[in-house]
Amino acid sequence: MTLDIQGPIVEATPFRLVVGLLAYLVNRSSPDLAFAVNYLARHSMRPMAAHWELLDHVVGYLLMSHGCGITLCPAPFSLNLWSDEGWGGQVEQSQSGFILKLGDTPILWGSKQQSMAALLTCDTEYIALSNLTQHLVQAINQLTQITDNFKKTIFCNNQVAVQVLIDNLSWKCM
Repeated sequence: MTLDIQGPIVEATPFRLVVGLLAYLVNRSSPDLAFAVNYLARHSMRPMAAHWELLDHVVGYLLMSHGCGITLCPAPFSLNLWSDEGWGGQVEQSQSGFILKLGDTPILWGSKQQSMAALLTCDTEYIALSNLTQHLVQAINQLTQITDNFKKTIFCNNQVAVQVLIDNLSWKCM
């Protein structure tokens, strides 16, 4: 996301307070806000008027979606991880997002800027997948204390990245 940031710098303390409250909600119950809150947090040291407008839009969305939420649904016992990324190009770092579901219920989610710039979308997707498999391994370790009979699936929209990940995993298992 790129904004044409013009205008004066505004008071940072109340901006940081609201962004912090939204970050708490993202971690507890609002994975749909993860990208927007992550983006706003990057500008919390020197927020401009345009950032306040974006923050106001996010708070408005939150108020409009009051009553929507995460529900526990009966479903087959399975662990599913969805991964996606937004390619930042050759200069900017890409943004990764993921959601981990137990059955149909989200149990872990996040959005963060990748630590390095990548030249290809396959690279950014692979970086996201390799980082997110750590969350999957932790969840598997916890769930195997209950049962070891459950399906594990990773969903990704970049088949080249999936194949690279599979090839690397099979090579490490040799």
